[in-house]
Parts: sequence; C-alpha cells; structure tokens
Amino acid sequence: MTVSINNEVEKMKEELVRLCEKHKLCQNNLSDVVNKASEHFLLLLKWNKKISLTKITDPKLAAKQLYFESLFPTSFIDKETKSLTDIGTGAGFPGIPIALALPEIETTLIESDQRKFAFLGEVRRTVKIPNLVIINQLFQKVLSSSNIVTIRALEKLQTQIPNILKFAAKSKQIILFISLPTAETILETYKQELLSYKTEITLLPESENRVLLQLYNLNYSICST
Repeated sequence: MTVSINNEVEKMKEELVRLCEKHKLCQNNLSDVVNKASEHFLLLLKWNKKISLTKITDPKLAAKQLYFESLFPTSFIDKETKSLTDIGTGAGFPGIPIALALPEIETTLIESDQRKFAFLGEVRRTVKIPNLVIINQLFQKVLSSSNIVTIRALEKLQTQIPNILKFAAKSKQIILFISLPTAETILETYKQELLSYKTEITLLPESENRVLLQLYNLNYSICST
C-alpha cells in the first residue's frame, strides 16, 4: 500500500514540475514548492481514506486541478501583498500551494469543519509551512483585513457572494476559482453589488472552462487608510 501511494505521489510531482515549467511558475523556488506539495499530497491521500477531503485523487489530475491551478495566480499577485486569506479552504486549496510559492506572504486558511481543520494542522506541522495560519471557524464570524481573499470550493458559493464581499471589504482583491458559467452568473446576479469592483475573468491554462474571477476593490486605498 505504501509503495502504491508513493508511486502516486511521484506521478503527481512529475506532472506538477512539467506544468510549472511549461507555464513558467515558481521559477525561483520550484524544487522546494514541488517537494512540499508532494508531502501535502501524500498526507491528503492517507487522510482521504478516513475523511472526505477531495474527489480528485488521480495524480495527474491532482497536479493540474489542485496544485497547478492554485499556483497559477502567484505569477501576477502584487509583490506588495503582505497577507492572503483562503476561505472554505477544505484540504488547503488554493491556500497551501500559494503559501509554499510565496513564503513572504502570511497565508490564513479558514475552515469550519473540525476534521479538515485537524488535517490542515497536521500539514502545517509535517510539511513545515511557517507562514501558514489556520482558523477553525465560519468565515462570516472572522474579521479580516488581508490584502487578498481567495475562494475555490466554498459551499453554496453563489448565494455567499454578499457575505464574501462583506468579509473582504478591506481587501484589495478577491480571486474566485470557478467555472466560466458560474463566473458569468455571479457577474450578472450581483451587478449592483459589484459596481465598486473592477472585474476580470482569466481562463486557467490547461482547463476548458475553469477560470479565475478577479474582483479588484476600487475603494481599497480608502479602506486601507
């Protein structure tokens, strides 16, 4: 069993290296990022047998959808960014890969599920990610002033947009990892609420319909003073 899991981890690692090199991600620390991502994936596969962390266990698919897609925005995150909060992080996506790629940024993971929170604590201890902060709470009950807020797999996402905007009121940028139809629905449904945001849709490489919906807070300079 251990040999089998280790083989799966190696396949994920090889595919992640290929994707990152192809798209020029993590050029200064790729080896460290991939090694620690593989440690995270190993824990993910082991814990996934006990609790439901992800349905994506195929190593190549995991490399692409879980790790590479999470890493993709690190290529354009502002160098002045000091803090990032990932809400509804689950198994740690996109927060953990971002924390690995950008160790200078304090990355906070918010997860309300106690078992997933325990998993994240084990990852922080085992993989040794010093810039990681983990909070076991509903995001609506947390006060935040992080520069960036990320969301990938938050339950009932479309109905949570007003809560997300309230949570990120003092943030410069919100990045949602979603499908193109979902992005279009959000922009249409919350047209009025998003008037104070510049919106941008970026197609995720290697994906047919997965995108980043980026919301730039036009009032950020006012909020941060």
